[in-house]
Amino acid sequence: MGMGMGMGMGMGMGMGMGMGMGMGLGGTPPELGLHPLTLQFTLAPNAPPDFPDDILFPGPDYPDEKWDPALLAIRYLVDFSATNWQAVAFPVALRSWMGTVNPGGPVAAEAFVRGEISDLQVLMRDARERYLTEIVVQHDGAPEYWASLLGLDRKTKFWNLVLLNVALRVGELAVMFYKYQYHRPRPSTLSPGLCVPFGPPAHPAFPSGHATQGRLMTLCLKEALPAVLRPNYENALDWLADRVAVNRERGGFHYKSDSDAGKYLAGECLTRLRTLPSFTALVAKAAAEWV
Repeated sequence: MGMGMGMGMGMGMGMGMGMGMGMGLGGTPPELGLHPLTLQFTLAPNAPPDFPDDILFPGPDYPDEKWDPALLAIRYLVDFSATNWQAVAFPVALRSWMGTVNPGGPVAAEAFVRGEISDLQVLMRDARERYLTEIVVQHDGAPEYWASLLGLDRKTKFWNLVLLNVALRVGELAVMFYKYQYHRPRPSTLSPGLCVPFGPPAHPAFPSGHATQGRLMTLCLKEALPAVLRPNYENALDWLADRVAVNRERGGFHYKSDSDAGKYLAGECLTRLRTLPSFTALVAKAAAEWV
């Protein structure tokens, strides 16, 4: 999956969608990164000091320590974990690749999978070369597209960045749970001739992590958009989630039913997030940044 996350946009979000998502636990903003300093030593009277020895004690009310948005998002993941997120029932139509579920039995399930792989072969032949740069960048860097589309930065849209990271964290948790449950082989495992350009990632195919996380980022960020701004961004956010999901099919990493299942799972995750007072408060903070 996806959905490790290094934003490379002066945001230090540690975000990614490669699953391992590479969500950096360091949380150091790039502007506060490595800056070596060689200590000098006082060798004579009136020489420059070794280092300034001032200590700042502002009193009992210390300023709040700054948070990295990707790490603060974990606080909301704890609340989400208390919902019934492990009880999502995917529609039968999304699981037609399973012989135990397909109404036509194993024969119909095999025909369904052959049809999906045939579609992926067409995408490989007709579209992969043209979209390859996007496919490679979006493997781990897809969240940057959402941040760029909405112009999110730490100074003016901090809580929107937290909201974006909540979608990534929640999506990762849910996707890995259901991938483990369904353990669907990757398309390139069944059809090596798909010749994926890298990988594939070392986890099962269903549901697509990129489709889940991408759609959930779109849904969560739309929650915070004021009504006056929705016409400006809604369609673009939906389009972006679809484009990233389909690019995973163009790369040969996912069947279309994986993408559809990811979209479905994102909606189920949002339904559960909406029941959380902490998420409601987060959306309100993010919405206030648009005023």
